[in-house]
Amino acid sequence: AWAISTRRLPAICSLPTDAAPTVERCIDPACGRWQRSDLDTLLADTTRPLLFFIHGNRYSAAEAKSQGLALARHCRTRCPAGPTPRLVIFSWPSEQQGILLKDGRAKFARAHAEGHYLAWLLGRIDPERPVAIIGYSFGALITLEALDDLVAAGRAGRTDIQPWEGRPGRTHLVFIAAAVRCDALAPCGPYRDAASLMDRLTLVNNSRDDALQIGRAHV
Repeated sequence: AWAISTRRLPAICSLPTDAAPTVERCIDPACGRWQRSDLDTLLADTTRPLLFFIHGNRYSAAEAKSQGLALARHCRTRCPAGPTPRLVIFSWPSEQQGILLKDGRAKFARAHAEGHYLAWLLGRIDPERPVAIIGYSFGALITLEALDDLVAAGRAGRTDIQPWEGRPGRTHLVFIAAAVRCDALAPCGPYRDAASLMDRLTLVNNSRDDALQIGRAHV
């Protein structure tokens, strides 16, 4: 498993031309030992699919890594055939700050900035390489923001970003308790253009989740 962290990066308002996230590789999953690495090494070996795990709000860096390692173990037991996906934990600054309502609003704003960083990262992946993204809660919002950026970058002709519309590599998304509007991908929804970059989208929701019930009532 790998971890790419934006926890020390500033909030930004647009897709950057460059960024310097922290990259680490887990060298001993049993003991949770991590070693510094770099983005080129992370993106090497294009024969292996990339699986991104993007956590939600109120995760520390250690908690994000712990849950990511658990996901990696699950993938190894469930997908024994074929190339093993390279799991990448996208760790963003989501530790709780202040009261819940204020914290939630601040993380909603930060999720938009994180989408720009994620788009920058995705824009460096070989177009032939399959990509899967598991986004939990605000992780789903970050993913949609990133895809929206990639659509805009492609249509603007940016040469520093790999094109994602029509890329050969398949893109599968799994959103768990997604913190997004129920009409996000509708024909008039805010992320309608992002739908063109998805080969498959799976939604996992709990109909008894109080937060989701409140979210639906106010959409």
